[in-house]
Amino acid sequence: MQLKQGCLQHYLRSELRRRNVHAGLVDAWMGHWLDGQEPMGRYSTLSPVEFASSIEPVVSDILDDMGWTVEEGLS
Repeated sequence: MQLKQGCLQHYLRSELRRRNVHAGLVDAWMGHWLDGQEPMGRYSTLSPVEFASSIEPVVSDILDDMGWTVEEGLS
């Protein structure tokens, strides 16, 4: 199967927004921001704890819905 470059990022962004994750949080997760708008910058009001607790359950649900599972490593 041949995938276009960026298709997985597009899917994830679209799925996060479809699941009502705030656009600013999606931009932070995807690494999309302009100078002076860094989500974890010196003057940012975004709490890393709140950010992680907001995004992690949704990303976990997306991975579950896609059938991804945790596998034991080789070590």
